[in-house]
Amino acid sequence: IRESFAESFGVRCMDAGFDSIVGSCVRSWALIRGISDYHYGQSRAGKIWQAHAAARAAGMVRCIIEKLPKSA
Repeated sequence: IRESFAESFGVRCMDAGFDSIVGSCVRSWALIRGISDYHYGQSRAGKIWQAHAAARAAGMVRCIIEKLPKSA
């Protein structure tokens, strides 16, 4: 399923570390994370980009929340 989703939507990367969380999920939810490093931490620049990745992830969450329908 993951591969067909990635191909259909042009996804370039995904986090496979949360399979156990996703598998135990009872309700619908979304997980948004910022990426600041390469596979297995092979980039030394990861620490430099952590704040930027966190800000981008927070910005994405804000955009999604702002698009949600207003509840009565």
